[in-house]
Amino acid sequence: MTADRVQLHEGLVEGLGRGVAELAEAVDPDRAVTAEQAAIVGANLGPALVVAGAGSGKTETLSLRILYLLDNARRLFGRDIGPDEILCLTFTRKAAAEIAERATRRIGTVFGPDPARPPVSVSTYNGYAAALAEEHGLRVAVDPGSTVLTGAALWQLAQSVVDSWDRAVETDAAVSTVTAAIPRLAAQARDHRLSPEQLREWAERGLALMEALPKKSGDEVPGTFTQDLARHVGKLRSLAAMADLVAEYDRRKREGSFLDFSDQV
Repeated sequence: MTADRVQLHEGLVEGLGRGVAELAEAVDPDRAVTAEQAAIVGANLGPALVVAGAGSGKTETLSLRILYLLDNARRLFGRDIGPDEILCLTFTRKAAAEIAERATRRIGTVFGPDPARPPVSVSTYNGYAAALAEEHGLRVAVDPGSTVLTGAALWQLAQSVVDSWDRAVETDAAVSTVTAAIPRLAAQARDHRLSPEQLREWAERGLALMEALPKKSGDEVPGTFTQDLARHVGKLRSLAAMADLVAEYDRRKREGSFLDFSDQV
């Protein structure tokens, strides 16, 4: 099927409903897709997990999937769509650039040139999250003009919290270890939708439970901790003690309109 038989208007593609093999042939007549690639490219709408190693043709498969969605949009979505209505997210800027370049080239090859046609929406997860935060941040009480801090800047913020802390912290960890742990612990708590207060309560409940348990089989009352249990108890005590540091760290981030990548996502 030649490109001049595909009608275009306002950047939308009026697809022809072609199958995977025909689309692959339009891209490269000398290269056929594998059965596994064909199943992925031609899959119906819905969640799917694809396990593929390095060099297995992931970028090529994605670009063919984009072509398939465009060409079969009427059947799949009930109407024609434009490339910008397809969202493709990846982890690195390099991969995003490669996918965008190949998809744009493949679309031009199969559907012909169209100056009005927008590109496919390809981005990194963090880049896409940053765009959402900038456009819709006020909906969730996030300043759209917030500054995204790098790992080094987050460490400096945590260091300022530790340097100005005037209360005892029950931990055997070095100051540098505590400083490095604050941003990591704050991000992990946020990923699990826990506030610093909930984090401390969880650690304290764990401590109370472990301290009430018999330390040896057959004992009826608590006794001396074994070395292994003592290590876990120490971690829980440190976790409970650091919750206030995390709360202060989060407060300073909010007051400074600072974000990290995990905040965006």
